[in-house]
Amino acid sequence: MKLSTKLTSVTLFAALVPLLMAMGVFLWQSTGHLHVLTLNSAQGHLRATAEKLSGYFAQRIAETSAYANTPLMRTMDWQKIGPFLRDEHTRHGGVYEKLFLGTPSSHYYVTTGGNPAHGGLASFDNSDPKAKLKSMAKRKYWQHTVGNNLSAEPRTHVSDPIISYTTGVRQVLVGATVLSEHGDKVLGLVGGTIQWEEIESLLNRLRDEILKDFGRSAKLCLITQNGTYIYHWDPAKVIHLNLDDQGKHVLNEIGEKVAVRAKIIDEPSKELARAGNEMIQGRDGSLFFNDPELDREMAVIYSPVPSANYSMAMVIPKDEIMTPIKRLRWFFFAITLLAVLLAVLVSMILAKRMTKPLEALNSAAKELSDGNLEARLTPKGKDEVSELTSTFNEMAGSLEKREQALKESEGKYRNILETIEDGYYEVDIAGSFTFFNDSMCRIFGYPRDELMGTNNRQYSDKETAKRVFEAFNKVYRTGEPARGFDWEIIRKDGTKRYIETSVSLMKDAEGQRIGLRGIARDVTDRKQAEEEKNRLQAQLQHAQRMESIGTLSGGIAHNFNNLLMGIMGYTSLMLMETDTDDPNYKRLKNIEKQVKSGSKLTSQLLGYAREGRYEVKPISLNRLVKETSDAFGMTRKEITVHQDLSENLYGIKADQGQIEQVLLNLYVNAADAMPRGGDLALKTLNVTDKDITGKPYKVKPGNYVLLTVRDTGVGMDKKTMERVFEPFFTTKGFANGTGLGMASAYGIVKAHRGYIDVDSEKGQGTTFTIYLPATEKKVIEEKEASVELVRGKETVILVDDEESVLDAGEQMLRKLGYEVLLAGNGKQTLESYEKNQDKIDLVLLDMVMPVMGGGETFDRLKEINPKVKVLLSSGYSIEGEATEILKRGCDGFIQKPFNIEQLSQKIREILAKK
Repeated sequence: MKLSTKLTSVTLFAALVPLLMAMGVFLWQSTGHLHVLTLNSAQGHLRATAEKLSGYFAQRIAETSAYANTPLMRTMDWQKIGPFLRDEHTRHGGVYEKLFLGTPSSHYYVTTGGNPAHGGLASFDNSDPKAKLKSMAKRKYWQHTVGNNLSAEPRTHVSDPIISYTTGVRQVLVGATVLSEHGDKVLGLVGGTIQWEEIESLLNRLRDEILKDFGRSAKLCLITQNGTYIYHWDPAKVIHLNLDDQGKHVLNEIGEKVAVRAKIIDEPSKELARAGNEMIQGRDGSLFFNDPELDREMAVIYSPVPSANYSMAMVIPKDEIMTPIKRLRWFFFAITLLAVLLAVLVSMILAKRMTKPLEALNSAAKELSDGNLEARLTPKGKDEVSELTSTFNEMAGSLEKREQALKESEGKYRNILETIEDGYYEVDIAGSFTFFNDSMCRIFGYPRDELMGTNNRQYSDKETAKRVFEAFNKVYRTGEPARGFDWEIIRKDGTKRYIETSVSLMKDAEGQRIGLRGIARDVTDRKQAEEEKNRLQAQLQHAQRMESIGTLSGGIAHNFNNLLMGIMGYTSLMLMETDTDDPNYKRLKNIEKQVKSGSKLTSQLLGYAREGRYEVKPISLNRLVKETSDAFGMTRKEITVHQDLSENLYGIKADQGQIEQVLLNLYVNAADAMPRGGDLALKTLNVTDKDITGKPYKVKPGNYVLLTVRDTGVGMDKKTMERVFEPFFTTKGFANGTGLGMASAYGIVKAHRGYIDVDSEKGQGTTFTIYLPATEKKVIEEKEASVELVRGKETVILVDDEESVLDAGEQMLRKLGYEVLLAGNGKQTLESYEKNQDKIDLVLLDMVMPVMGGGETFDRLKEINPKVKVLLSSGYSIEGEATEILKRGCDGFIQKPFNIEQLSQKIREILAKK
């Protein structure tokens, strides 16, 4: 701001402030008083109008109260009361549409006639003896005077306007409680209905009286005790029957005509709605509001109508009611403006004379700041301004010498910074670049003009920007340098780089903190190498852990299957010897069922151990997904299943039962994550190894079938997601799950040389992705075969190291008619076979035994007799060592636990071979 402007401002301030303050106080005081007087006048007019309307309703209340207190009314005998009320109806000359008498049972008599079959009570069809009686039970006036009048008080009531659903005519009901002679019992109520035209005519007269005082722009409205408009200048807001575009009545769901009831508390103006709440509470007052329809500020003055619990309001434009105040303001504005203009003119003349020498000095100082170090002034006179001019000339000469020395020093400094590889930077207190070398431009990927003045928040994510701010702030506060902290930046091309930086505090000549300076080094290549090394180590550790758990799971399943084998064998034998009518038969079947359930549990463990493929053949994944999801969807109605199955999907070479188990485990897992229902999306697609990218494993080349199972459930956190495929890990508690579902799914997919991944986030659902190797072989449709008991007479040598399995197996074989020899290990088997090979027809050989295992025993038997027939059995599955034995010529495999029917079929199948 120029000095002349400042001097002018000071002069004006000194001259005008006292004047403006005095005028402002006077204007404020006078405006306030006039404002209050104007509103009080309007309030008085409206209050007088409301009292006139209140007097009208008070007269009607007095009339109905007089009826209620007559001895005749206490008889509640319509034969006597009816003629009396009809005479009163005539006497009032049309004030009442009708008079009525209500009973405690909520039925009523009316002067316009009733149903003779019901003693004169009003019905819906007075000509029909069987017509239903009309009831007032739901009417507020009946509830107030009779229904809820438990203390037998003499009550009166003026109702809200009632609209006829047949004629659309509005009317108001006035009623009073009829009490017994001693006032201790409610006998009913008596009252009359007033046609709205009667009240509206009175309101129109009152409105015309107000318009005389406030002009045609003033408007009048009347609301009930719940805020409903019953009188308004806009007919659309007054209670009426709703009509559609064709002029027909709008009906509700039960066929009744719908009434439109606009309320003041629902007005879009919050101020007008607040005035409505005041009116409902029976208060008077005034406030201003903006009318959105007129786009004009309005004043609303309101006052209660006490006898009817109504409230009246007058609405008038604010500028009209405040006209006297506006005139007063304009008068004072004119006087003030004239005084200001005069003061400005005088102040400008004085300021110009005082500031002319100073303006010359200011001009010379600008030249000096722009780089003209030869700028000088000629002193005139001996006043303070002349002394200031001489001082300026001395300062300009000193600056010229220092500028030359600074240029020489800066040239050396800049040459050093531009030759180093690391970036050098300086930032101000806000963290914005004020200086940097070319290496910083190269590291950040920005040209110099774009990088200058930018803040670290512009090329960092929120988390990094926060860390950088904390580090810079600590250096700024403590003055201690920070060295070697990482800083992730986002270059102009969108790529991320990692820099290692140090930073220290910068101060000016007076020791004031002015910013920070530092060195930045690009360490992206080193950091990426470290991350890749850590990622590979984590993958190796995970694979080793899963492999060791799988080995343990397979061993547990094998031992458990041996235990189940004994139970299954004994149960099968007992079932053959037990009649179906025997009470123990059902118990034995339940035992057999439980053994099968246990066998399913071990199959899950074997699945996790990647030993779960029993019968591998080409199958259609689309068919399995459709069949299993359709069946699952029928049992879980709250879950919507979406199928997006690719046409011409490759076949997969797999064990159908195991893949079905994987699918069902995934469905159940999704259902558990959606206890209140949700969406389960299933999608299949043909892909190749080139489509499987960004995975923590190396994918073998070839074609794959992709299956994604996505739910909209609660999702998992990172810690849970890392353990989801571990056996016995469950988030549901062991009372609700075994923790084997996802573990077995993992093992089965791996056993089929596939891959399974999971992606989830808390609250965002879960997606499982499965890749299974595709096959070009034709898909084989499976047909279910029946299992029957087949007997024989041949000799079988049974080999097993478990005593319970030997005992149960021997009994089952003898029950089937076979001669049985027993052996507890491979060595005993060879000795027995060498002695009895001429009569032994089959060797039932256990795979896992001490001393000599099943594989070695089989090879030694083949050396003794190349044509020996061997049926291999194991608690492990057919995968692994069993498959190798079968490839070497073993005749068949049977999975423990098995029952007598399965054993009989397998033996006959092998013995029938030539």
